[in-house]
Amino acid sequence: MMKRRVFIGASAAAMVAQRAKADDDVNPKAYLAGADFQPFAGPTGTMREFMLEESRIFPGYRHWWGIYTPAPAFTTKPPALMVLQDGPAFSNREGPWRVPDVLDHMIARREVPPMVVVFVAPGTLQARPDQIKPRASDRSLEYDTLSTRYADFLLQEILPLAQAIATWRDDPDDHAIGGHSSGAICAFTVAWNRPDKFRKVYSANGSFTNIRGGDAYPGLVRTQPKRPLRVYQWSDTHDMSRPDWGDWATANHAMAAALDAAGYDHLFEFGEGTHNPIYAAARFQGALRWLWRG
Repeated sequence: MMKRRVFIGASAAAMVAQRAKADDDVNPKAYLAGADFQPFAGPTGTMREFMLEESRIFPGYRHWWGIYTPAPAFTTKPPALMVLQDGPAFSNREGPWRVPDVLDHMIARREVPPMVVVFVAPGTLQARPDQIKPRASDRSLEYDTLSTRYADFLLQEILPLAQAIATWRDDPDDHAIGGHSSGAICAFTVAWNRPDKFRKVYSANGSFTNIRGGDAYPGLVRTQPKRPLRVYQWSDTHDMSRPDWGDWATANHAMAAALDAAGYDHLFEFGEGTHNPIYAAARFQGALRWLWRG
């Protein structure tokens, strides 16, 4: 059963001034000081990092990827799976999300099932001797394009590498995919096109705007056959807005209304922050609990 509510609670808005003049004004320490964002004192999962040097599906680009595997003490059967775009932002233990530390705490308390998390960065060009700035990114092409290409990249190139390291349940109901901004619309696109592989979506400040036609999604959700998806959305009053692409808050409201109208299992939380990921990160634990409820 779908649910929708507006969130203006202390986890986001009261941490900072109601309207930040710029992202530099935001002080994330209010929630990062919490125990769940510190290293866990008990059994902890393992984080490893790798590099796919050459992609077949995105030729000419290399991709950093990482994998978190839960502590064996809490894993008595194959774990669930989550894939997160812009992986270094989510896996960094000094960043706003700190997913490995957060999951160590949540898994130990049985608030979410033990899960393998695969973190993936957008493609970057390999350095050449004549390049001063070699890290040109393929991010928008990969993330904002409404096609199956990125899903194919995950399923054919990244996840087979991850499966050489860890196993997980072969059940799409226990497979989540998520991201922030363009990484969020990317996650929805993967699940929309491949619900046989991913059925839980985490969308933080999703770019459902006209970067590469993403503003078409509300109409598609209303008119196309319903997918077996569970979708969590976060956006903010002062989310990004650009005259050439659109307004992120308005786009997320439109997306939420479409998901509600189509009867999706859906939760939309709306805060008072900006496009800065710390607002969504402060609610990440609640989002995970909701996605894996039951």
